[in-house]
Amino acid sequence: MKSLYATGLILFVSLGGTAASAHAQSVGEYGTPSLLPLPNVAPIPANAQTASYTANRPEVYGSSFISRSQEPAPPGADGGKALPADSNQSSMPSSCWDGCDPCNSCCGAKWFGSVGGLVMSRNRANPFWTTFETNNNVNQLLNTQHAEANWAGGGQVTVGRSWCCGTGLAFTYWQLAPMTGTASITDPNNLLSTPINLNTQFGPVFIGSTPAGFFFDNSHEHRITRDDRVVNFELNVLQAALVTNNWMQLTGLAGFRYFRFDERLSFGAVSSGHNFGDNGGADEAFLNFHTTNNLFGAQVGAIANFPLTERLGIFISPKAGIFGNQMINNAHLFSGDGQQGFNITSSQSDVSFLGEIDTGLNWAFTPNLRAYIGYRVIGVSNIALSDNQFLPFLADQHGFAQIKQNGGLILHGGFAGAAWTF
Repeated sequence: MKSLYATGLILFVSLGGTAASAHAQSVGEYGTPSLLPLPNVAPIPANAQTASYTANRPEVYGSSFISRSQEPAPPGADGGKALPADSNQSSMPSSCWDGCDPCNSCCGAKWFGSVGGLVMSRNRANPFWTTFETNNNVNQLLNTQHAEANWAGGGQVTVGRSWCCGTGLAFTYWQLAPMTGTASITDPNNLLSTPINLNTQFGPVFIGSTPAGFFFDNSHEHRITRDDRVVNFELNVLQAALVTNNWMQLTGLAGFRYFRFDERLSFGAVSSGHNFGDNGGADEAFLNFHTTNNLFGAQVGAIANFPLTERLGIFISPKAGIFGNQMINNAHLFSGDGQQGFNITSSQSDVSFLGEIDTGLNWAFTPNLRAYIGYRVIGVSNIALSDNQFLPFLADQHGFAQIKQNGGLILHGGFAGAAWTF
């Protein structure tokens, strides 16, 4: 995790340097290219003072999530109010330039939104060895890491409203299709056994009336399957113009986030001389874990935009928060025909940390329509993972009722889409 945050910091600095070298380029009518553009603010009057490093050209506020608040125009030579600096400004009602409340409706409050696609995966899980060659314990053959989660697609939508006084509200929802993985091994000589101890001090652990060893030792096939699911909701308050100049715009955000990571991991075995699905499942058994992390809490972050040309820009958006994590785990031992060993559900609450960073490029087709593409990395600490719920003794039902929550998760992948204002 430390390397993740260090990489993000280095990337932020390097992107800032790149954008700085391009700050002298004209931004023009498209403003500052940003991930979710909002209406450009009013141009600065021609006689306004500007910073020394932008001498002889007006300051360009461009567009970020939120437009900067309007400021009253200085008095003109005739004692009245100065006329707008260009035709865009002149189309606004005169009261907007008359020293009125900059947050009134005529100053350009607008809706904005975006839709996009995601392709993401996760870091490799910790391995738990489930299979070795019978009578040759050192020949370990299969572990839970072999059922590695694949890349999965998903979608994201954002809807929000901005006010010209520099504030706004944005709701974001994204979700991934299941990230699945499967690993299996078959032995024609039925020489597959598990290192999990299948006995108690008084005899074997039973599934129905059948000893667990009938399924998991001297087996024909062992199989591991994984199914990981992610859902995310956010409601953020936005504040524009924390930093605004010709080479960077910085918008702050703070809000509520719900993040759910749902993992299902199954270790199955079929007895010697049989295949999965034979005899209505009577010859196969499974040890399943269904582990869910529900994170609720507050986050803070920012959206930084760096214009490279009039249409092309770089963005970077870090977010982080401390969340309450309601963890639920179900440990279930059963046979394929419905005979039960145990079915234990437990819950536990703790605190988790979640950090996210998005980086990428955006392109302005028009002042109100932009395309974007980028890469996302999310790190979550102190969560329950299904791989960590396995125990060396199948008889330890008290242990199966105790959730092990010291795992870490990294999600990463690309995204692309379109953003607009209306």
